[in-house]
Amino acid sequence: MPSMIDRLSWLQTHTPFRSLSVEALEAIAAALPTEFIPANRRIILEDRPVTHLIILQSGELEAYHTTRDRPHGGDSAGN
Repeated sequence: MPSMIDRLSWLQTHTPFRSLSVEALEAIAAALPTEFIPANRRIILEDRPVTHLIILQSGELEAYHTTRDRPHGGDSAGN
């Protein structure tokens, strides 16, 4: 499990949160649980309310829509 200093450094270096104050980043780093997610596990389902923030630190994410009336495109996060 990464230390608080490791989390803080990673957030400052690799996320859009880098523009936040050190105090704000420390609060985010302290609140983020670390979870190792196995391959091929669905972590977000379409048409379900978003209940939490997921920050992918490493690995790959694949997004797809199951309904035909929704446009698909954008980046690998479905944006």
